[in-house]
Amino acid sequence: MPVKREHIYLSKWLLGLVHIFGATTAGLVIQLAVVHSTILSNSFLPDSLIWMYYLHQLFILCAVFSFSLWIGLIGGSVFSQVVLGLMIPIIPYGIYGCIKDFLSMHYFALGITDLRDVWFFSRETSLWIEQLSFPIKLYHIRAMFSLAEFPMGNTEEYFEQLRLLYFGVQSFIVPVLVTAGSVWGMARMARKSRNENNGKPLLNGRFRPYLMAGVIVCAFLLGGTLLESMLGEHYYGKGGQYTRMYVENLAIFYASGVVSVAIVYGIVRKWLGGRVLLGKNRTSAG
Repeated sequence: MPVKREHIYLSKWLLGLVHIFGATTAGLVIQLAVVHSTILSNSFLPDSLIWMYYLHQLFILCAVFSFSLWIGLIGGSVFSQVVLGLMIPIIPYGIYGCIKDFLSMHYFALGITDLRDVWFFSRETSLWIEQLSFPIKLYHIRAMFSLAEFPMGNTEEYFEQLRLLYFGVQSFIVPVLVTAGSVWGMARMARKSRNENNGKPLLNGRFRPYLMAGVIVCAFLLGGTLLESMLGEHYYGKGGQYTRMYVENLAIFYASGVVSVAIVYGIVRKWLGGRVLLGKNRTSAG
């Protein structure tokens, strides 16, 4: 081609950033006009919060767009690109919730129901994980704007953590790293993109073991968590009753997780169109 493929991707990326900046800035102007022309005066909704949310929109949307373009060099079909582009950025937060349930059941089975002193279950850890799943912060806009109201029931420590989540320098580190890594990945992978595999779930078979490993872990945790929440008996009794019940719940979790893995593994293997093993790749043609 007269133009290098990596230059085509970078041109798409720059064009997308221009549109993101223009649309987000137009939204900011409308928001400020509404706030200053209605009862939402500066005392109820400070301009500083609106500007900070605007910055988060810019950084997060640029990161999501950059990551989605990069995924286009991994997934070979529209379906795989949409699934990977939507799920991967929010997987850390979702997996964190499933692991919390998984670990808490082990504690409960041992009779330990007070987990406030365990760092993994602390609010600080949850906010740190939320930094990794950076798109979630745009959905939790209510938490950010609660800094202007200081509603009852929350401590000053909680609001300080929110300030670090939305106002600290580290609040922009993950989107910046995702954007930079995605652009680097685009520039590198576009040179060796296997366009002959377009239409397949993955352009390169080397990614299949990693995809299957991630699917197995997510299926076990998510399937076990969902089914256990429906089938298990959640009772905090006395005299050791809760210990017996949570041992049963733990068994339900493992059984549900294994069944979920078997079902999802069969579906994904059929979707990939070949026999996929964690240690070795085999295709039906091979």
